[in-house]
Amino acid sequence: MVDCRDRAWALTRSVREMIKRFVLLELVWVVMLLAGLVPVSCSRTGEAAPNVVLIVVDALRPDYLGCYGSVRPTSPHIDQLAGRGILFEKAFAHASWTKPSFASFLTSLYPFQHGVVDWESVMPDTISTLPEVLRQNGYSTLAIISMLGLTGDFKVTKGFDKLSGAPMREADAARITDTAIDLIENSPKPFFILIHYEDTHWPYRPPPEYLDLVRREDDPNPFASQGTGRAQRGERPPEEYVSREKLFYAACVRFVDDEIGRLVEFLDKTNLRSETMIIITADHGEAFWEHGERAHGFNLYDEAIRVPLIIHYPARFHKARRIDSLVRHIDLMPTVLDITGAGDSGHREGLSLVGLIDKAKRTPGDGKFLPPDCALSELSLRRVPDLKSIRMDTRKIIVEPATSVVELYDVIDDPGETTNLWAESSGWGDTLFNLMSKVPGASLNGWRIALTGADTTTKITARVRTVGDARLSVVRRVTAPGDLALKVAADGSSFDIEARLAGLQIVLFDTEPRDARITLEVNVQGKSLPGVVYTGKGGRSSLGAAVTLDLGQGLGLPETFKEFRDSARPGVHVWWLPGGAMAKAGKQMTLTPEEKKRLRALGYIQ
Repeated sequence: MVDCRDRAWALTRSVREMIKRFVLLELVWVVMLLAGLVPVSCSRTGEAAPNVVLIVVDALRPDYLGCYGSVRPTSPHIDQLAGRGILFEKAFAHASWTKPSFASFLTSLYPFQHGVVDWESVMPDTISTLPEVLRQNGYSTLAIISMLGLTGDFKVTKGFDKLSGAPMREADAARITDTAIDLIENSPKPFFILIHYEDTHWPYRPPPEYLDLVRREDDPNPFASQGTGRAQRGERPPEEYVSREKLFYAACVRFVDDEIGRLVEFLDKTNLRSETMIIITADHGEAFWEHGERAHGFNLYDEAIRVPLIIHYPARFHKARRIDSLVRHIDLMPTVLDITGAGDSGHREGLSLVGLIDKAKRTPGDGKFLPPDCALSELSLRRVPDLKSIRMDTRKIIVEPATSVVELYDVIDDPGETTNLWAESSGWGDTLFNLMSKVPGASLNGWRIALTGADTTTKITARVRTVGDARLSVVRRVTAPGDLALKVAADGSSFDIEARLAGLQIVLFDTEPRDARITLEVNVQGKSLPGVVYTGKGGRSSLGAAVTLDLGQGLGLPETFKEFRDSARPGVHVWWLPGGAMAKAGKQMTLTPEEKKRLRALGYIQ
């Protein structure tokens, strides 16, 4: 019996010692954790969190990559990554220009939610970005970005420990790669790095030797006279000029591809590639006059918002796949956080793509603003009226709230978006329109005055007065081109327009109360303008004569408006639309003269 008691006592002491050692080890681990000696993050598979390399190639069209069907040898290195990775056939950005697009994929929010919609916009402090969340989860965060409006006080790229940037065109793809390698070499692990290549942004200036790498026999001489510059809006320049632009663009793609290849080679040599997830995408697409414009920031057709999306991480996704389901930029942040195991308490509109990759099953979109198979894109760049589009797998709607123009496309039968089906009775058209009606600002309440034409010698003056005790509640212009001045009376009872005909110019205004009547008088100096003002869907009034209108008389887009707009014929059109309240801008910054100069050089502002 004594032996049994001794053995039991010895066993008890042994267990107690083991518990003490275990507790001591746990305390040591916690101290190391707090000291930053062990990584905080772990992936969803339980392994160490991977490094993340997010490569954003400015204005990169998917169809200029071999893995998406390009016949030119533009992308051998990207194609290799896609061949062992996950390629998404239908990926879409939420804007057709850089700043709001970056803001969306770094926050997983739509432009109307984060409010970064124009050059002066500032990211709200209340919204956390992807680098901020990853940094809170133990990542070192790095970036190479040189595009105006993203860094510094604009706060779109807040959350990076180290951010390298230079004015656009002062750092080509080779220098960007050099900087990325230097940042990675000198960074703790795990790291997240955002690399923004801009060589594919207009104007295209590839190293000359790259032209021969992508040139085909039927291409024009790249070194011949460039011919005409930018065509008039809506006009396509000579085909030789378009072909030369496409050749220069393709050479830029090949240049960037080589530098991506050099970056991947560095990851191989340093044994980082197996523990690094590489994501390749673009901030938006690029147009070559498919709809009357080149470059980007003018419309929301597919050439402007469709982007490549490739995820290369064989350690986690062992089998290469091509996924045909529609995905969105807002899905990027939840996907990265899912794979890295990083915790996040912020609201995100996107959904992780891991389920779609692993099981070909999309995550349910409960509680989200739109269903997961819808991509909402917005354009508020001041050169054009606000635009909003919703893209689904087979259908698409584009709405221009300022003018009430609606476009509806079957993108399977009509991938070029050439035949507007809105005039036809269609159940799916109503479904898309109902979805769009949920978007703030998609249907603006109020009056519009639109000036069309291209004769800058013609001067137009217009005065709008409210009737009785009514007052103006909003007066603002929604298009930037041309010479147009607005002057609102101090008591809010009237405003004056003085303008010269230069493209499309639109002024929105609203009244309080909403059903107030207005008095309108338009005068012209010059002979270009017709002798009438087009009011409401079918009404008219004479130039120089004051006319009083109520909502019923002003209701509806004038039947002549589209004809005048498309042909740049001179005209004045006035109408009223019902709908939601007009959107208001968020926090803004004032651009410096140097910033404005750079934006003009890139064609973003007048």
